[in-house]
Amino acid sequence: LFNGSPGRVSSVIDALNVRPGNTVLHVGAGLGYYTAMLAHIVGAKGRVVAVEVDPALASAARRNLVSMPGADLRHGDGRGPFDESFDVILVHAGVTHPQASWLDSLAEGGRLLFPLTATMPAMGRIGQGFMTLVSRAAGEGFTARVLMMTAIYSGVDLRDETLNGLLGQAMMRTPFPRFTRLRRDAHEQGPSCWLHGGDFCLGVD
Repeated sequence: LFNGSPGRVSSVIDALNVRPGNTVLHVGAGLGYYTAMLAHIVGAKGRVVAVEVDPALASAARRNLVSMPGADLRHGDGRGPFDESFDVILVHAGVTHPQASWLDSLAEGGRLLFPLTATMPAMGRIGQGFMTLVSRAAGEGFTARVLMMTAIYSGVDLRDETLNGLLGQAMMRTPFPRFTRLRRDAHEQGPSCWLHGGDFCLGVD
């Protein structure tokens, strides 16, 4: 994942600034390795809700995490909705857009990290794109920025084919985008919009 390098995964997790006592959502838990890492960081006063869509992996991860009471492993696709807020959300699967439930659940000052990727038929389930960090400012504002390029397996039920096409076009125009914000308000697409979706927009100030 994230180009297959554990060191690169650790570096992007560092960008989330996970702290003891944080509540974390981890989408795409796999066998639970990075869920365990997150649970160790947040400690006894924190909590990690981990979601894995593959039933066999979810069962194995639940067994692997049995010694960590702060890790709550769930079988699902990660779309939510969720009945709590999170200081940190880490998505371990390629997506075409941040789910509204992730943005809704992000606490003020919270950080969301996800691989924004486009796919082509020849690539199979592997998508290419960018590790994207979104932070929730006071009120309803969100900042956004690209951390690094990535290649990763696509998330199940976390992609939109129309957005996949628009994302591919945007990447052709700007191979390494410099967007600075994520907007959720209704507005017309304009020059400041890098990727304009139905209920979100990545663009510049």
